[in-house]
Amino acid sequence: MTEDDSSRRGEGRALTATGGSAPPAGSLEKRATQSINRTVASLVALFAIVAAGSVFVASFGLGTLSTFRAYATAESRWLKAQKDGLIALSRYLQSADEEDYRAFRTALEVPAAARRARLEMEKPDPDAAEAARQLIAARNHPKEVEGMVAVFQRFRNVELFDRGLALWRQADAQLAQLTNTAERVRADVAAGRLDAGKRVAYRREIEQIDAQITDTTDRFAANVGQATRWLREILLWTIALATLLLTAVAVWASYRVGWLLKGHERSLTASERRYRLLFERNLAGLYRSTLDGRILECNPAFARILGFSSREEVLEKNMHELHNDPEERESTLAALLQQKFLLNYEMGLRRRDGSPVWVLANESLLEDEPGGPVLEGSLIDITERKRAEEQSHHQAYHDALTDLPNRILFHDRLSLAILHAHRRKQWLAVMFIDLDHFKNVNDTLGHSAGDEVLVAVGDRLRSCLREEDTVARVGGDEFLVLLTGITRESDVAATARKLLKILAEPFSLKKRELFLSASIGVGLYPNDGTDAETLVANVDTAMYRAKEAGRNNFQFFTPHMQAASQERAHLESGLRRALPREEFALHYQPILEASSRRVVGVEALVRWQHPERGLLGPKDFIGLAEDVGLIVAIGEWILRRACQEAKKLQAGAFPGLRVAVNLSPRQFQDKDLVWTIQRVLAETGLSPESLELEITESIAMQNLGLTGEVLGELARMGLHIAMDDFGTGHSSLNYLKHFPIHRLKVDRSFVAGMTRDERDRSIVAAIVSMAHNLSLRVTAEGVETADQAVLLTSLGCDDMQGFLFAPPLPDEQLTERLLAVSGAAGG
Repeated sequence: MTEDDSSRRGEGRALTATGGSAPPAGSLEKRATQSINRTVASLVALFAIVAAGSVFVASFGLGTLSTFRAYATAESRWLKAQKDGLIALSRYLQSADEEDYRAFRTALEVPAAARRARLEMEKPDPDAAEAARQLIAARNHPKEVEGMVAVFQRFRNVELFDRGLALWRQADAQLAQLTNTAERVRADVAAGRLDAGKRVAYRREIEQIDAQITDTTDRFAANVGQATRWLREILLWTIALATLLLTAVAVWASYRVGWLLKGHERSLTASERRYRLLFERNLAGLYRSTLDGRILECNPAFARILGFSSREEVLEKNMHELHNDPEERESTLAALLQQKFLLNYEMGLRRRDGSPVWVLANESLLEDEPGGPVLEGSLIDITERKRAEEQSHHQAYHDALTDLPNRILFHDRLSLAILHAHRRKQWLAVMFIDLDHFKNVNDTLGHSAGDEVLVAVGDRLRSCLREEDTVARVGGDEFLVLLTGITRESDVAATARKLLKILAEPFSLKKRELFLSASIGVGLYPNDGTDAETLVANVDTAMYRAKEAGRNNFQFFTPHMQAASQERAHLESGLRRALPREEFALHYQPILEASSRRVVGVEALVRWQHPERGLLGPKDFIGLAEDVGLIVAIGEWILRRACQEAKKLQAGAFPGLRVAVNLSPRQFQDKDLVWTIQRVLAETGLSPESLELEITESIAMQNLGLTGEVLGELARMGLHIAMDDFGTGHSSLNYLKHFPIHRLKVDRSFVAGMTRDERDRSIVAAIVSMAHNLSLRVTAEGVETADQAVLLTSLGCDDMQGFLFAPPLPDEQLTERLLAVSGAAGG
């Protein structure tokens, strides 16, 4: 914009501000644009009308010329068919062979079809479809017959066309004459009258008709040629006039548009300045580039997003160099070439320092640029949003603690692996790994320490597997492993052994070593399941079988396990309903003093009155209650009911009676155990000295620190602690010295063999002697014969219990039996 232009623009603004009549600059640009648009629209409309007329005339003329050529071609076919007929008739005249006559008739089918088409088209109300069918029968191209019918109807009254039509009729009449001659020849042949003289006469007649037909067709062809030249001249004149008209319109349009553009130039200059400011100051990155990636222009925001200090540095780069994935760029260019623009699509670029950056882009393809096609685009930095999305997606499919795949991702990979294995007829293996007694780690060392162990377990499992295998954490201490490309079952077993071995190595935690073991269930596809859900369920079943087999081992799934698993599930369902339905009951086995045979206590033993299977002992369901987390609630019920029954017996004939209650490992680990016992004793009114809690050696040895703390609190309350099944677990004489143990219970396996096996008798004697030296009392379990009772008494055993005295009894039978046993002792 010149200084004069600027001053005029400024004056216009001043006049407007003071109430003058100068219109705003935007209004001037708008009116100028509207004027140009109206002019261009008028020119376009005029051009369109003239061009459409020219195209119509040209199309019509060319189509008609093509149809005229089709008639000329049809005439050639007609003439050829007539010639073929003459040749066949001449042979027939010579040979009298019926085959030659049929050849004559066949040859004349083309002229006959053409005649039928002409007769149909000459009707006042012709059937165009029928005429077209006959023209096709006359061997005209199907694409030309419609035009031939249309031209016949359109030009039949034109002199040239009417003259040609007359020649067509004449040729058909001559052909009819030839057909008549042929019929007469055939009649003479059939009657045997065709002698040499007649043959000569017929030949002359045929030659004469042939000459007439040839003359007629020649004149018909000349007439078609004359009509074609006439139509070509008309078409050329029309095109010339249209060209002159278009030229005149173009000259006028150039003058008019040029005049308008001069007035509009100042508006464009102002618009360009505004566009440049918008381009430079835009927060979005703007750019223009060629299809081969050469950057023509960009704004500072574009350079900043890509980590360049100035846009001049960016202009030295190629757009393809800025893309992380060249193939992605190629596919984007292909889409642009097809769609011309792309809106709000994400793409990955590379900053100057090589770091990735994600952008949201819009791109348009401008194909009419002077220097060739140009890409215009804008982009904004969405790297942070993309990073958050990727993190969210990763978290949705990975375990937050170990960063291993979670259950969802594992099932997806397993389902995909099953499809591949099915297609390739291969095996794959799935392992379910559960850490043994992992709850003890959380309870004794804290959950943060437990989390460290789980991370270390995940790392160890990954280190043992191939890159194509998958290990996932699917629960607190549960892991799933997927092995693909399996060829032998022995390879899977070897991998399971390797996993057990590496998990058995000590974990270094808080300056101490921690030892763990695991139970592993193994299943193979397709033998143990053909879908992900079934396969995982079956290896879960095999894992529980490994736990039942003593833990720290692996078990392959078998069909028998499935039946056992279903039975376990059914039993678990009933177990969850047993406590609310009051299906549990306590049976009590008397404990007698060995020397006097006087009843000094009872041991409470739980029973489950199953609605289908009848009365079940603790071995049938206590382990399951441990696994499914019901043992704490059941244990509290047992404790309360046993204390109530003991209080009832003490109020009767047995004032000093004590009751013994077994604690399960899970109960002993319960942080509320001491508080629960205190509450039950307070509610039932039983004195602590009347309650004896039985634990096993395995419970005591799980966590020595916790065991000492809990037993100390219980002892300070006045409770008695008994070590059950002594001599069968992880025996350590050291804990007898440090733990507040009051009683050792000799396992029934030693008692059963002591009357016939010297070694069992020696073991029992040693236990009794050691206990007495440590001021502990001894109770022998499983006493079933009088000889066993006598021998135990002679060894100094303090108390006895067993079927010799009484089996476990329900509470309604207990008082009567206790009185009977006490009476027998007194007698």
